[in-house]
Amino acid sequence: MSDQHSEGEQSRSLLPRGMQVDDYQVVELIGTGAYGNVYEAKHRLIGKRAAIKVLHGEHVEDQEVTARFLDEARAVNEIQHNGIVDIFAFGKLDDGRHYFAMELLEGKTLEQRLEGEPLGLEEALTILRRVARALDAAHAAGIAHRDLKPENVYLTYDEEGEVRPKLLDFGIAKLMHGGGELGRTAPGQVMGTPLFMAPEQWRGKKVGPQTDVFALGVLAYHMLSGDYPHRGEAPGDIMVKACMEPHRPIRDFRPDLSPAVDEAFAVILAKDAAERPATAKAAVELLQAALLDEDAALLDTQDGDVPPVPSSEAEEPAPAKEPASTKEPALPPISAEPASLAHERASKPPGIGSLGLRILIGIVLAIAALLYWFGAP
Repeated sequence: MSDQHSEGEQSRSLLPRGMQVDDYQVVELIGTGAYGNVYEAKHRLIGKRAAIKVLHGEHVEDQEVTARFLDEARAVNEIQHNGIVDIFAFGKLDDGRHYFAMELLEGKTLEQRLEGEPLGLEEALTILRRVARALDAAHAAGIAHRDLKPENVYLTYDEEGEVRPKLLDFGIAKLMHGGGELGRTAPGQVMGTPLFMAPEQWRGKKVGPQTDVFALGVLAYHMLSGDYPHRGEAPGDIMVKACMEPHRPIRDFRPDLSPAVDEAFAVILAKDAAERPATAKAAVELLQAALLDEDAALLDTQDGDVPPVPSSEAEEPAPAKEPASTKEPALPPISAEPASLAHERASKPPGIGSLGLRILIGIVLAIAALLYWFGAP
């Protein structure tokens, strides 16, 4: 009965085609979710297309939901990164429902792209690298996303067909430095999507960049295998596995991958947040090195130190060094001439060459001969 009531409330709260919302006119409904509907809209003067997200009517009096709705707009504008959907207007309808206007994206979600099937390595790594940049930008602004999952990664494509993922839904984002109002989770409160939640989220502990790194690791695992590192019939089962048990080896699904890939996932999905890579970029580089079966050993990534990774967006890798020899290397010769000749050369007066020396000897002999002839009795 309550579900039918909720559906009725949502249907009555739909915006009609042509309705004006600020400077935009509604074109059509393009999406719906638990908290609101999304419409395509068009600026009535300049024709700019946008997407408008409007809260469902039943949330008008819910201060927690409306506060998180505002927080999402604030978070996105705090970060200002092209890998995150842009929100550029915020307001309230006459009936009290809040809305915001954002860029209209064309493409599909990562969830729609996957459809339960793994991606190829090149496509997966390209998406992961770009999602990592957006996450690191959010972390640099002091914001943790806390709900990274395929539904919240939207794949757009440029004119050359290159994928340009956009991060969506910062509705439960957490302000990590403690100031402001963003991040309204009370101590001990659990927020997130179970399959992607880090142990510290399950325990209601402090979250940070490594919380999103864990979710990025789950996302990568899902993209490569079509499954999840921790599965369970209920959220409690997933919690126990995520907090207490090692992840299921990805080679159970992808035996073609190197054992180093599971070693990389063991670091990225570490139970202790401090043992995970410090940044999303470092996590992707660590995984990429293992996937490409590079010779570089897995390094201690606690400080974000990772092997260099060749890619179309990275610098060319340095040439491989020759194996170190157990013998002491010979010193290069200082001079190619014998030591006696070198000593003789060093003892000569400066500025006198071999030709000059011969001339000088000739002059001395000539003077000696003259003195002998003219000085004889």
